[in-house]
Parts: sequence; C-alpha cells; structure tokens
Amino acid sequence: MQDRARDAHARHFAATCNWNNQREVSLTRRRIHYAWIMLALCFLGLLTAQGVRLSFAAFIDPCEREFAVDRGAIAQVSLLNFAVYGVMQPLVGRLVDHYGVRRVLFLSVLLVGPGILAASFARSTS
Repeated sequence: MQDRARDAHARHFAATCNWNNQREVSLTRRRIHYAWIMLALCFLGLLTAQGVRLSFAAFIDPCEREFAVDRGAIAQVSLLNFAVYGVMQPLVGRLVDHYGVRRVLFLSVLLVGPGILAASFARSTS
C-alpha cells in the first residue's frame, strides 16, 4: 500500500515539475499580444495627427512670406481648424459608441491621410 501511495506521489510530483518546466518554456517563447501592437499603432496615428494639427504655429512666418498674406488670414485657418475639431468631438464620440473604435479610427485615417497629402500640394491661398 505504501508503494502505491509513494508511486502516486512521485507521479504527481513529476507531473507538477513537468508543468512548471513547460510553463517556463512557454513564458520565454511568448509573443507580443496583438492588442499591444494595435495600441502602438493607434498611439503613433494619434501622435501624427495631433502633431500635424498643433504644429501650425511653427509655419505662420513661412506662410506669410510664401503666400503674401497677413497673419490674420493665417490665424483664421487655424481658428477654423480648432472650431471644426471642437464641434466634431461630440459627433465622433457618438460614432465611436455606435460603431466602435476600430471602424471610426480606420475611417479617420482614411480621411486625414489624403487631407494631409493634399495640403502638401497647396501653392496659393485662392
């Protein structure tokens, strides 16, 4: 009887040690979860969009010289940018609640990307 109990205990101990070894091996080979990748991509996308939107003041002097317009006209463009951004926030929030973050962010990237690209081809104010 003691031999059976000892064998059962030995099998249990071996199984426990084997499970721990498998767990250690699986932890060393664990890949990055896709949620972290998505978080990094969203962070970079928002960082780029906000960087483009908030860097406008750095371009006031070059825009004055290039387009021969006064600072007030350039400030109106900035005002329009911030006004549209502020007015759209409740709408975008409702869209996120209804359709989800993925769909709304994907659509946002599809709209912002070509807009930034088109702005790089601007040659005059009229």
